[in-house]
This record gives sequence, structure tokens and C-alpha cells, in this order.
Amino acid sequence: MTISKADLIAAVREYAVANYDKDGFDFLVECWTDDDIANAITGAKSKTAAIAAARKAVKVLADARQDARAAGGVDMPKIRKVRALADRVLVEPTTDLSNVRPIREGTKRHAMVQALLNGCTLDQLATATGWKRDVASAAIYTDLKAAGLGVRRENGVLHLMLPKGSNVVPLRAAAKPAG
Repeated sequence: MTISKADLIAAVREYAVANYDKDGFDFLVECWTDDDIANAITGAKSKTAAIAAARKAVKVLADARQDARAAGGVDMPKIRKVRALADRVLVEPTTDLSNVRPIREGTKRHAMVQALLNGCTLDQLATATGWKRDVASAAIYTDLKAAGLGVRRENGVLHLMLPKGSNVVPLRAAAKPAG
């Protein structure tokens, strides 16, 4: 059984948050994207191997920080521990099915809905849409709310919420090219 790259990245991130103050994992939590983690764990086949590869990469940074402090260099500010985001509903879906607006197929909103149906992090949502994190975050509150859809966060993963009485995302066919 092979473990997907996304599962390995998630395992490394989870381990880094739990061990924030050890071995330089604060660098990973605060600064690294999923792509950075993927590059650091290239070739890892198990969660243990992925964590070990990530530890080796961040240890270099932690050692450099230690050397700079010992040499009387500029002391780096203490980085706050990442707060755990509580599980909650970010946007409530509409209660009136007549307020649900269909999503046009092939658009970035459609890509956002597809990613949220499968469950994704904010970074993954930004990658799926090609937007920056702040734009993807704002789109949750504006675009999806306007469409009558909701979003909930569980263990850092975002999930799409459909209105009560609906079991499919309302889609509209993609616009035909002019000409």
C-alpha cells in the first residue's frame, strides 16, 4: 500500500505542529508551503521516513539560527506558537433552496467547489484555483455565501456544506465561445 504525497505532507505538518518547539519545526510550521515540504521529503515512502526527511531539512535551519545566536549575531524574534484553529462552520449554507445559485462549470468557483467537496486545506484551495491564500479565503465568505453554499472546518480541513434538502451542487453549463 502506497501512501499519497498529500497524506505524507499532512503527516509531516501534523507532526511539526505537535513538535513546534523541537528540532526547528517552527520553521516548517511558520514558513513552509506544501511544495516546500514535498521537496524536502522527496523519495519518502512512509510517514516515518517523511518526518525524518523533514526533520533533517529543518534541523539545518535550526542549527544556523543557534550558530548566529552563539556568535552574537542578531537574535531572531521568538516566534509565537501557531494557534490551533477550532473546528467550526465558516459560512452557513442557505436555508431556502430558492436562494441557491448554480456554479458555472469550468470556472475557478467550480474548481473551488470541487476541491471543497473532497476536503482541502486553504493552501490546497489556493493551488486549485490559482489564487493567493487571502483571495481564496475571501472567496469562501463571498462567492460561496452568494451561491447559498456553506463551508466548515474540521481538523484544519475545509469541507463544502450543501443546503438542507440538497444533495448535489447546482451546476450551470459552461458558456459557449462566441463566434
